[in-house]
This record gives sequence, C-alpha cells and structure tokens, in this order.
Amino acid sequence: MRKRFFITYSLCALAVLSLGWSLDVPKANAASEIDYVPLAPIDVEGSEFRSDQTCKAPDCFPRYLRTIYNIGIGLAGLFAVISIVRGGFTLMFTDSILGHSEAKGIILRAVGGVLIVYSSYILMNTVSPALGRDLNLSLAFKRAEKTPETALLQVVTLTDLQLQNLRESTAARKAELEKRIGDSRAEIERNEEQLEDMEEGYAKEDLRARNRELQRQIAADNLALAHNTARLGSLEASNAQSLEAAQTATTNITKAGGTVAQIREKFTAARTALASDPGALADSYYKEMTEIAVLNKSLAFGFIDHPPAKPGITRPDLTRGEVDLEKLNSLVLSRIQDIQREERAQAGNLFNLGAGTTLSAIQKRTVLEQIHARANEQICQIKYKCQDKNIECRKFATAVLCPNYK
Repeated sequence: MRKRFFITYSLCALAVLSLGWSLDVPKANAASEIDYVPLAPIDVEGSEFRSDQTCKAPDCFPRYLRTIYNIGIGLAGLFAVISIVRGGFTLMFTDSILGHSEAKGIILRAVGGVLIVYSSYILMNTVSPALGRDLNLSLAFKRAEKTPETALLQVVTLTDLQLQNLRESTAARKAELEKRIGDSRAEIERNEEQLEDMEEGYAKEDLRARNRELQRQIAADNLALAHNTARLGSLEASNAQSLEAAQTATTNITKAGGTVAQIREKFTAARTALASDPGALADSYYKEMTEIAVLNKSLAFGFIDHPPAKPGITRPDLTRGEVDLEKLNSLVLSRIQDIQREERAQAGNLFNLGAGTTLSAIQKRTVLEQIHARANEQICQIKYKCQDKNIECRKFATAVLCPNYK
C-alpha cells in the first residue's frame, strides 16, 4: 500500500513539474527589479528573508534555498543530539533487552546520520564553498566568449631598457645551456671510455642508461637554445620602432648565420640526440616550423606597423594615401612566402623519416596536420593584422582560409 502511494505521489509531482515547464511562464532577467517576498519567511536573526524584508529577483530564490540548506545542516546536528539523548534515557530507564536494543539502535542511527550529513558537507565545502556553505543554485554560469581574431594580434610591447635586459638575459641563458651541453658531452665521452673496459653486467647497463639520459638532456638543452634565440628575434622584430629597425631585424634574422640559421643549427643538434626516439624526432620538425613561422610573422607585423612611405614623405598616413602599398605588399608577402616554404620543407623532412623507424602513419599524419595548421595560423594572423590596419591583404596567400576575414 505504501509503495503504491509513493508511486502515485511521484507521478503526480512529475506531472505538475512537466505542466510548469510547458507553460510560457514569464521569467525575470538578470536586470529585473521585481520585489520578491518569500511565502515562507525565515524570521531568524540576520536572515535577509524575514517577513518585513524584500529582495530583488532573480537571485533571491537561489539564496533562499541556500539559507534553507544551511539551516537544515544545523538542524541535522540538533536532531541528532535529541535522538542520542532520547536513546540514552531509554537505555538508562529500560530494563528489558528489547528496550536496550531499541535504544542502541536509536543512538547508532543518529550517529550514522550525523556522519553522513557532516562528512558530505565538509567534503563538498573542501572541494568548493559553492558546493557547501555557499551553495550556488542560481546556475548563472558565465558564458564562454569566443575570442576574436584580433585578440591574436596582441604583441608584447617592450621599452628599450626591457629589450636590452632581454638581450642580456638571453645571452646569460645561452651561456648556461651551452656550458651544460659541453659538460654532458664530456661526461658521455668519459663514460664511453669506461664502457670499453667493463664487462657486461648491471654496472655497464646503468652507465649506458646514464648516457641515454645525458643524450636526452642535450637534446632538450638544444631545443631550449633554439627557443631562446627565436623568442629574442621575434620580440625585436615585433617591437621595431621604425621601418629601418624592421628592415634591420629582417636582415639579422634571415642573413647567413642569423637567427634562423642558429635555430636550424640547434634543432639539427637536438635531432642528432633524438635519433632513437622517432616520436620526439617528428615533433622537433613541428617545433622548428613554429619558431621560424612566428619569427616571420613578427617581421611582417613590424612592417605593417611601420609601413614604407611614398617618396618625399617622412611619416606616412594610410588614410591620406601616403603609404607605398606596393612595397608594403612585397615586404609582407615575402614573409608569408617564407612561412609557406618552411611549411613545405618541414613537411618534406617529416615525410622522409626513415621507413625503419617505429613512427606510425597516424603519428606522422598528426604531426603533419599540426605543421600545416600552425603555418596557416601565422599567415592568418598577418592577414588579420592587415585588416586591423585597413590595409588590403586579400591577395596574400589566397589558398589560406581565415575565419571571419573580410
């Protein structure tokens, strides 16, 4: 009978809720100023839901439920104490065995209930107060906002002093990494000499493992050197203060022995140490593509921020038609073409990885897609930069589709 009553009651409740959802009930928005008076006020000291108080929708009801929740937690402790006292009195003043058993059951149930209520409360409050004492039932979660493409154009702006400090810290970091690489190579040579005179055994295997660890460290240090060099070149290019400074940065980056050549040298050294790790070897091609593509994007940004002027003009104004658009297009397009050449070169290097390696076709294709995606991303950022400056860039790399590019 009880089971049938419970099922009937549940079905009725579901029907009422479904009817409520189906009706077009007006809802208060976040800016609503509707006064909300709870039908069941909480007339306790400090409550904001007393019978003489009103508050504004729509956040009153969630706060009201939170107040009820916290009061319920407190009442659970109070009822548990009452139950334990009741069980204690029953145990003290009852002589029958059944009475003692019932009293013990009351006490155990009260203690168990307290443990369940307060352990869950403490646990949820430890995870987040929004799940415990500050229970948030409003469900007013902040919407995830789409990042506009122009946000990608934010360039770190450095002063001359900051650039000088960066050069000094880069030089210090370079010296530190090169010293560690030299020390690692010297230790490997010493270990190799010892290996020649050692018999097979655990000691020899440990020394070989140490050499493998040193090789991985050398590879990591060379990759760090490449990134260190690329970061400095990128920031100097994007922080060029004039067209002449942007051209100087371009020369320093692209000339023989310049920044790009140094990056290639470090990646080549890293790949020598990564020869036994096909996955890391494939990833190095993607990383090299990334460093060089970001460099070329920074150079393009330098030219777009300080465009070449028409003859006889010192500070060109784009709105007055004083910018030499043909020359600017040529300078920016050359950087895009360098990104695309680097993309093809690294894709070719990845494709030509030895057939004897354990690199699967899926892994190779994944890295290849990353290379193409990163190249397209840098080219699109250049195009967005042109669009942001109201410079015509549609003829740049028409094969690259950039979302929301007008």
